[in-house]
Amino acid sequence: MGFNRSAMKLYFTGQVGGIIQYEVRGQLRVRSCPESVRNPRTPAQTDHRNRFALASSYVRSLGDVYKVGYRDYNTSISQRANIVKQVYDNALTPAGTIDPLKVLTSRGPITRPQGISVKKFHNLLRITWFRPSNHNLKLTLTLYNYSQALSQTHYDIATSQASSASIPIPDGWQSDALYLYAFWRSDRSLSTSDSTATPISDPDSTPDSITSTNITAPLDPADHNRQSLTARWPSYSVSSSSPPPPIQSFSS
Repeated sequence: MGFNRSAMKLYFTGQVGGIIQYEVRGQLRVRSCPESVRNPRTPAQTDHRNRFALASSYVRSLGDVYKVGYRDYNTSISQRANIVKQVYDNALTPAGTIDPLKVLTSRGPITRPQGISVKKFHNLLRITWFRPSNHNLKLTLTLYNYSQALSQTHYDIATSQASSASIPIPDGWQSDALYLYAFWRSDRSLSTSDSTATPISDPDSTPDSITSTNITAPLDPADHNRQSLTARWPSYSVSSSSPPPPIQSFSS
């Protein structure tokens, strides 16, 4: 078991001889190195490690958006640990893939974005939404490329007083499986909402054709009390008016 040495004068992290020193929430701790480590590699342990690696890899491909989206959520563990746990618990499928619609890039008590609609042009996405009653919110959008495991986040791209925003589609992404994550952030309290997710269909080869997808129904009265809903997250994602594209295997 590690213990705190507040008077430790030599700062390092890692292993030196039989001593392992590490930092936990700003406190330097030290423990002895075990003489032997059991690693039976049972099927259950191997499966857990593979699934955890898959969840971690997906989170890594999302970039640093969780540092904003999970800033005030369950501060007893790190922001990255929170989102990895969410993906591991909710977004992993029995087939060993990630369901992007069940990934939450943000968790919090604010009412999530409602009535989001996406129109895809050749190299541009135009996003619209219902204006919330709170006018002191800012919208963060993450465009996720599921085919290439890449992401692009636009922080505070619009305020809740607006009703639309546009973001570019990076070169080489036009024919890939894309998903859009969106959440509100309060400028005053720095708290956030749940994120929403929607698949973005690839339009026909016709230039400048448009695809529109609604990812939320009109405002649900139950959504006004987000505090009670954040205790445990449902195993389903926000409903979509059209079925999502087939889920692909995610390679770490």
